[in-house]
Amino acid sequence: MRPDYVRRMREINRAWCAEHRGIKRSNDWLAGEPPHEPYLPGGIMSIDISPHPRWRVEHRNVRALHGMLSTITGSHTGRWPRFALVPWPSPFGWAVYLRLDDDARLLANQKLAARLFDANVRVHFGPLIRLKSPSVRKRGHRRLRIDAITPVCIRQTDGEMYTAPTTETIMSAIGVEFPSRVGLQSGDVARLRLELIERHTMPAMVPVGGKYGAVRGWVGHCLVETNAVGEWLLRAAERVGLGGRTAFGFGRIRVT
Repeated sequence: MRPDYVRRMREINRAWCAEHRGIKRSNDWLAGEPPHEPYLPGGIMSIDISPHPRWRVEHRNVRALHGMLSTITGSHTGRWPRFALVPWPSPFGWAVYLRLDDDARLLANQKLAARLFDANVRVHFGPLIRLKSPSVRKRGHRRLRIDAITPVCIRQTDGEMYTAPTTETIMSAIGVEFPSRVGLQSGDVARLRLELIERHTMPAMVPVGGKYGAVRGWVGHCLVETNAVGEWLLRAAERVGLGGRTAFGFGRIRVT
């Protein structure tokens, strides 16, 4: 269904229940998934480099790949980057998620001249892979496990990075500005509920060099209890990245 139609029907139902059944406050744990389009914005495409660089691109030197893509796509604007790096099962080992439809369509299947590790290269972007939006049909409490495939980086208000997950940091990472990144309105996630149940994590510090220094975050896994809104957001983050530094390949998670 169209998101605007779902929003309208839910508001009509809320008003009817308030008037005819005296229900002034609903149980947020029973909220349904947020209204959404069939696909998330943008898409993923593989990256190939010719000739292959002498050094494998890893987090310790990923700033070179980040710089190359920033030159190609344009500087980041606002809080969220234009792209996120994604580890990929290919000889080069990386793909890129572009969050803007125009950027994604512009680069899909393109071959461009670029610079990587101070060498002239040809960059081949693969076909555009659209990401299906999550589907969460069951309402109510559900327990989910979040595994950090690459360190998860969530920034404090003073600029430092949290090195362990908490209820508040996960809620902030998926509930504040993240919704607009995946095509939702702020009101769509107002009924988000989530509680951290267990964590089996440890701090992670990854030196990336240059002006970026070291990236701090957490690795391991944690268990959360959430509603359908929270599960939808976490499964969207599984596709596009959780927290900050996703343009450097951090924040890749698995949700089960």
